[in-house]
Amino acid sequence: MYDGLTKLFGFWTTLRDTDNDGVPQYNHGCESGYDFSLMFAKGVPVETPDIICYVALLAEALAQLAAGLSKPGDAAKWREKSDFLLGKLFTEFWNGERFIAKLSGLHETVVFDELEAYLPFMLGKRLPPEIAGKMAADLQASYTSPHGLLSRPKDGKPGTIMGFSQVKILPGLFETGHREQALRLLRGFVDHGAEHDPVFFFSEDGSNLGTNQFTSMSALSAAQWLACANFLYENEAPMSMSSSKPAPLQEVAI
Repeated sequence: MYDGLTKLFGFWTTLRDTDNDGVPQYNHGCESGYDFSLMFAKGVPVETPDIICYVALLAEALAQLAAGLSKPGDAAKWREKSDFLLGKLFTEFWNGERFIAKLSGLHETVVFDELEAYLPFMLGKRLPPEIAGKMAADLQASYTSPHGLLSRPKDGKPGTIMGFSQVKILPGLFETGHREQALRLLRGFVDHGAEHDPVFFFSEDGSNLGTNQFTSMSALSAAQWLACANFLYENEAPMSMSSSKPAPLQEVAI
């Protein structure tokens, strides 16, 4: 595992860092899983907050593995790499209002208002409280629906809810102290999946968006739902579920 993840880190910090500034980039939208995100509105390669967070967490995990393998020198180096990336994220990709992206090399700013701007919640308690608080308030004001977080700010039209965004954001929202907000969103998302089957994405009004590979239940959509259901089960007593019917999480636990 240590050797494999070391190579993965090397991929992102060499083949995906063409300007050699130490910050990883995407060369194509499909590398992120958010193929059509406005993060890519000005082109590629682009340095985005989510991949910086991911690689920083990867370095942190490698530090833990190195320590377990009795490699204290390597562990210290991995912690330095993680701290470097987080320092870049907080000083160069947070503009005081939201996280932004930058074109690699040119470092031209890309401002976007999609939910991807809030993916740094995957850092959990590593986020500075003032940043987490501002992002939590934004989510509450503009991205909250009865069934989870919307992929775009509310604009009067039914929005879209995507499963993997809930997985990446809501546990971190909980970990930064916004517990009830996170549990309420998780509860809505999990209850919808229990009633209608987990799908990759669906409309804010609870309906699926047609019938295709993304709006039919799949192994991926089920895994996303199970991750959210398990987190909710571990952090909320079943008796506090906001439903009169049997809690779907009790069935998962059995």
